[in-house]
Amino acid sequence: MMPLWGAEIDIRSGQGQILTLAHDPFKPGDNLDQWLGEYRRLGLKGPIILNTKEDGLEGLCLEKMKFHGISNFFFLDSTVPTLVKWTIKNRESRFAVRHSVFEPLAGVMNFAGKAEWVWVDCFDGNPPPVEDLKALKKVFKVCLVSPELQIGLTANTTTDISRFSSLRPYADAICTKVPEYW
Repeated sequence: MMPLWGAEIDIRSGQGQILTLAHDPFKPGDNLDQWLGEYRRLGLKGPIILNTKEDGLEGLCLEKMKFHGISNFFFLDSTVPTLVKWTIKNRESRFAVRHSVFEPLAGVMNFAGKAEWVWVDCFDGNPPPVEDLKALKKVFKVCLVSPELQIGLTANTTTDISRFSSLRPYADAICTKVPEYW
């Protein structure tokens, strides 16, 4: 089966209704509307992960995604008040909650049936317990974060990733810089 290529993008406010792709504050970035147009032109179908770097951009992002006809996306790294506002009050499910050694399963499960995705991170480079993935998969789509995003690319990257291979059946998406290793 051919993979569906997606992207994780960092979004910041620009002038007026313009949103830009930029990780760092006060740095120029590409125009989000132009980027989304190119994404569509290329025929990409995988999820776009919208990592809003400023609170309050979600409504404008939703408008832009609708305008460009893109429905396969979700928000990442939203604050808890933003998650509550959008997933519970506004009933918008295209959000991810994070599960990691710092964000326990019990807290994540508070958003079951509200947020569509869970972002499974590995800050220490170790895979989470398979039992956690089994429980999460029952109520969320799972985006697994590849270990090289936290520990960097090394001579051991293939070995590091192979330690996560037992989790692959539970992943709906994998965020990685080296898809060929997966």
